[in-house]
Amino acid sequence: MPLTGCTLIKQRIVYKWVPDEPVVASGGTSIRDTGSFFFSTGEDTAIALIVVRAIKDEFIIETGPGAGIVIDETISDVAAFIDTVIDGIIANVFGDSVEAFITAYKQSRV
Repeated sequence: MPLTGCTLIKQRIVYKWVPDEPVVASGGTSIRDTGSFFFSTGEDTAIALIVVRAIKDEFIIETGPGAGIVIDETISDVAAFIDTVIDGIIANVFGDSVEAFITAYKQSRV
């Protein structure tokens, strides 16, 4: 039965993420020092991703779960970056404001 007298107010399209098998970057475009920071926008499925093209090795945790991959959010420079993103006017592609930090890790395809 069709609806009448209604107006579309908001629409959100969510694409499911499926991990691809990592491949070696070509043409000198290695991303092995790239960091991915994931933030929540307060919505159930919405996130914001910020990619930092150069992460220092000393920012990566060395022991425990995630050793060699996870970016240490307790390091002052990393914590300051996270605070700046949350306190700033950053939004995801849907225009949702960033509200909280989720996780960060170093990418590597080498």
